[in-house]
Amino acid sequence: MPPPTNYFKLNIDAAMDATNHRAGIGVVLRNSLGFPVLACSIPSHFSDVLLGEALAVRAGLNLVLQYGYRNLVVESDCLELINLLTGPSNVAQTYVQDIVTDISVLGGQAQDLSFCFSPRSANSVAHSLARRAMTCSRAVIWPISSLWLIQLCNLDAVVAPVLSNE
Repeated sequence: MPPPTNYFKLNIDAAMDATNHRAGIGVVLRNSLGFPVLACSIPSHFSDVLLGEALAVRAGLNLVLQYGYRNLVVESDCLELINLLTGPSNVAQTYVQDIVTDISVLGGQAQDLSFCFSPRSANSVAHSLARRAMTCSRAVIWPISSLWLIQLCNLDAVVAPVLSNE
């Protein structure tokens, strides 16, 4: 589902292949019409999903804030992280405390910022970008006119309304 008018939706995801010791972060920013305005794959290193998702939110926020986007809805398919970012602060007991603190500091640069859970099936673009990152030697900002990216975004647009009716 697209964000409200004058807002941008930032979907992030992390993927890892423990066997081959590879990990990646995927970031896609969409406008209020649901069209991609920024898509990025970032190779990374992390040992578990929570850490990877936290790194992905931090990297995604850092990237879109550098481009001047300030009204943001951030979606992740990691409910544990969303609870850490939105709930009463019990982050002090977690090993991702410093990254969550970084996210909070970055969030202070936004005009309006919210964090929401999104099921994996509605986060396929970011997941695909994260998987692609595992084959990249450096961060890649993808052309938003890439056919595969447009097709993935169109698929997300079809799947998300079906999910919301369940």
